[in-house]
Amino acid sequence: MNSTAENALNFIKNAIASGRTVYISSMTKVTAISPATFARWDKSGHSLFKVAADGNLMMASGKAYGRITSGEMMLVGLSAS
Repeated sequence: MNSTAENALNFIKNAIASGRTVYISSMTKVTAISPATFARWDKSGHSLFKVAADGNLMMASGKAYGRITSGEMMLVGLSAS
């Protein structure tokens, strides 16, 4: 896993674990992921976030996955509150 993907995944997991909502933002959409949403995905057996074989961080979009990182570059905004 590359350091950008690792840092992003750690940020997400730490924010969720502390009860904060994580926001993933693209140019046209912001997706809020609350601890409850994260828990439902986890319980379903279909991971919300995964690391692809190439080491990039991916986020589920239905049954497919979209890239959050590409190499050392973040492709989305990432925040928590």
